[in-house]
Parts: sequence; structure tokens; C-alpha cells
Amino acid sequence: MKILYTSTFVIAHTFFCAAAFCASASAAPIDSSDRARANTFFQQQDWKNAAQSYRAIVKEEPKNGGAWFRLGIALHGEGKYKDAVEPYEQAIALNVQTTTATFRLARVYAMLKQKEKSFAALEKIVQGGFAVSREGLTMESDFDALRSESRFAKITTAAEKNLCAACDAVPENRQFDFWVGEWDVRPYATLNAQPTARSIIEKANGNCTIVENYYTKGGYVGKSFNIYDAVQHKWRQFWNDNGGTVVEFFGEYDAAEKALKYRSESVNAQGQKQMGKMTFYHLSADKVRQLWEISTDAGTTWTVAFDGLYTRRK
Repeated sequence: MKILYTSTFVIAHTFFCAAAFCASASAAPIDSSDRARANTFFQQQDWKNAAQSYRAIVKEEPKNGGAWFRLGIALHGEGKYKDAVEPYEQAIALNVQTTTATFRLARVYAMLKQKEKSFAALEKIVQGGFAVSREGLTMESDFDALRSESRFAKITTAAEKNLCAACDAVPENRQFDFWVGEWDVRPYATLNAQPTARSIIEKANGNCTIVENYYTKGGYVGKSFNIYDAVQHKWRQFWNDNGGTVVEFFGEYDAAEKALKYRSESVNAQGQKQMGKMTFYHLSADKVRQLWEISTDAGTTWTVAFDGLYTRRK
């Protein structure tokens, strides 16, 4: 519990099952054992044998987009970047894994030092909504030759913005944004006292999560993750501190009171069932009150566990 002390980016390769290779087979279909063998080579990342297997499949089934896509990945994995271009283009033309294939095409173009083609492919998918974190693109070494270019920085920013679009589009996800920022924390009862804690509240996971990082002068540390659960239509918080305390809260935003209200049921260190009420009051743009009350008698009486004023750091 909080205390006021004096305190590979990896695009999934989508492992197609054998049934995926059903697109417009020719008159001489590939035997199921050959498909299974190709799948095995692919999953084991035996790129040389996988490439041979998928090349045989697309020869007999030229409209099998899944096989073309995997052939591209296998050749790419072998370092045969020039040879991987056509399979990726075929997959795109057949409308199979188009975004992923275009991203991979951008990677091989970068490795072939064809910067303009690489940038064109990246810009196309980003404009179409392709989303990835900055760290994800940083991890992709195929783009090392592009990384110093200003166009790459713009693409990275746009892709990261796309990553946030899903949660930003849900109004409920923004109800707790008033808590985001850097704060000094002091007891609410002594508003003029020196801060006893500091809290850094930040967004994460494409703006889908609000992460709290709480520290006191006395060495107490806590962290919470706050998420709007669109299935249950509830806010959820998972709290943990360096004393081993774990509490999970559920709640909702009260627009009339401008407050996010959480409730919890847990077991305390003494083995007692404990109910909790935790409310974040949006007092102003620069002030938030957090009041946490607990009850061990099924809600008959309540004790204040934490009552703090957050003042935004300037």
C-alpha cells in the first residue's frame, strides 16, 4: 500500500497451417507430406530447405500467396535479399499478408541499398495505418542504413502514432489522463507541508495503459498499472510495492464528481478480508487528490489508508 513517508520488434511470421496452401492449386497438386515438410523447415528456421520446398510449391501453385510469402521469408533469412523481392511482390499481388510483406520488402530494399524503394514501401504501409513502437524499429537491423535519414525519423514517429490510435479513439481511455504527469505528493491534511513523495505517471503500450511510479524519501517504492477494460466497461488497477503488497482494483469514472472511483477486495497481511475504496479527484489541471479507505468489517467502518495531494511539478 502507499504510505506518505517523511517517500523481433518482430512482426509475427504467421505460421500458416497446411490448409493455408489451398489457393488455386494447379493440375499437379503438391503432396500433403511435402507441405508438412515445408512447414517443418520453416518453423525450424531451416531457411535453405524451406526455400527449396516453397519454391517447389509455387512452381506447381503459382497463385498460392501463402507459399510465396514464406518463400520470401526463407530467402530473406538466407540473406538472399535480391531473390526475396519477387516472392514478396507476388504475395502482395495475391493479397496475402500485404502489410507484412510490404514491410519485409522495405527491409530487403534497405539491405540492397535501394533507399528510395525502401522508403516508398515504408511510407505506404505507415499511411495505411501500420503501427510499431520506436523501439521496435530500432531493433530491426535491416534498416541500419536508413536510420540517420530524416525520412526514417518521420516514418518512425508516424508508425508510433498509429500504435496509439486504437486506444486514443476510445473516449473512456482518456478519462484518467488528468493524472498523467510528474507530481509532488504531500498529506492532504497539511497542504503547506513539504512534499514527502514524488509520483511520475506516464502512458504506455500505445497509450492503452497509465503507469504510476511512486517514490518516497524513506525508500518506499510502488507502481500501478491502470487500464480501461473495454470488455467489462471498467477501469482496472493493479498495484504492487517493494513491501510485496498486491492489490487489484475495479472502478469507473464519475463525471459529475470529476473523479475516478476504484473498489477492491483483498486479504491483508493479517489474513483479514479487506475492502477498499480509492478515489482520484480531479481538483484542477495541476492538483489531484487520492483518497484510499479500507474496511475489515465488510464496510461497516472505514479507515483512511492514504490521503494525498498531488501537485504538478513545474
